[in-house]
Amino acid sequence: MAKIIALLLLGLGVTLAQQSMSELAKSAGQGDKPALQQLKTHAEQGEAYAQLNLGLLYSRGEGVPKDFMEAAAWYRRAAEQGNYLGQMKLSGAYSKGEGVPKDAVTAYMWVDLAAAQEPDDGFAKAQRDLQAREMTPEQIAEAQRRSREFKPSSGK
Repeated sequence: MAKIIALLLLGLGVTLAQQSMSELAKSAGQGDKPALQQLKTHAEQGEAYAQLNLGLLYSRGEGVPKDFMEAAAWYRRAAEQGNYLGQMKLSGAYSKGEGVPKDAVTAYMWVDLAAAQEPDDGFAKAQRDLQAREMTPEQIAEAQRRSREFKPSSGK
């Protein structure tokens, strides 16, 4: 019973961390400088949801200058920790060439990683299938190889 409670509390902690980072990002996006500084501090300390949210702010130009390169850098830090949304956003950046060179193989790799852990909505799998339509079988094989070899980092 104690293990179940501990697991529930751990799950609740992740949800609270996500909510906290989203609230900080919302305030930062509305020009709240202390909230932006707090979000940056959490992101620099390796908090994946802070990194994701900071990337979103940079991609939209909310509370910070619009900067796709900076957005992609923060998405990468979240994605490398295994963050599903960070992987999706980084895949999109590579697919469009926003802040990073346009690269179908790398875009597919990141969306493939996201598809392996996505919620039940099937969005990442659909995006992966769309990406594959623009690729050769050799490119898909290379992206899948990279996906298999991927090891999440600690985020710092």
